[in-house]
Amino acid sequence: MKWDDTLVAHHAFASHFPQALQHVASMYADLPPWKIVAKRAGKTDEKGAWDPEKLSDEDLWYYNGLDVVFTKRTWSAMQPDLDSERAIYEADKGLSMLCRRMQERGFHVDSTRMTVLRKELQGRQNYWRGAISKHAGREVNPKKLEQIRSVLFGKLKAPVLFRSEKTGAPSSNNETLQAIALMGTRAGEFAKALLKWRSAWKLQSTYVDGIKVEGDGRVHPSWRAWGTVTGRFSCRAPNLMNLRRGDSIRSMYSAGPGRILVCMDAEQLEMRIAAYLSEDEVF
Repeated sequence: MKWDDTLVAHHAFASHFPQALQHVASMYADLPPWKIVAKRAGKTDEKGAWDPEKLSDEDLWYYNGLDVVFTKRTWSAMQPDLDSERAIYEADKGLSMLCRRMQERGFHVDSTRMTVLRKELQGRQNYWRGAISKHAGREVNPKKLEQIRSVLFGKLKAPVLFRSEKTGAPSSNNETLQAIALMGTRAGEFAKALLKWRSAWKLQSTYVDGIKVEGDGRVHPSWRAWGTVTGRFSCRAPNLMNLRRGDSIRSMYSAGPGRILVCMDAEQLEMRIAAYLSEDEVF
């Protein structure tokens, strides 16, 4: 079966540009911003979010039809630019099929370890929430920004280092907290505890509760051969390539029954390839 992919092709000769259909199409054809116009089904607070379930059948058909027509127009217009990199494109198509098989296969999740990790992270959150309230002198919900600002900048008199661009309110983001934590004050101890709580909450919400384990006991992340400028693979939903070394979250992923995991790492591989291709002796 012969098949082609507009974004894989575009990556072969223009990997430094965004690999999104609306961007690529705008470079090769005078088209309306159909992605922005169509993706407005229902009310949502999430920027750029849309839910195809909230579109009528006619709206969804229209949106899909535009995708098909504009993809074809873009594909035809980009052929002269692709010609010089046709061999790279064909190789990348093979990698795309490999990524598809990796997604279909998935990665085994140890459900028992997942449960243990969830309890451990909840315990960490409870501990640091207690520390937050202790330093504040009253009960504080770390998810409530107004409570955090009231204690940090009101009661504890922490300096206002940054402000929100939208509201002008004092910022309590992690960058601000890290700076305040170095001050050796009561506000600094409050900031340290809040950072610890946020770290545990982020790990649980994103890397434990935030992943979808299918009925086969595995996650099926989306792998892309065109997701980076250099051509290395990228991964999302969940991003298994972003798990930190030594992090307990890694222990949640294991080999399936009767199999083992083999780990390897090519240190600075992209830099070494660049040095080889450039033939620069010092590099």
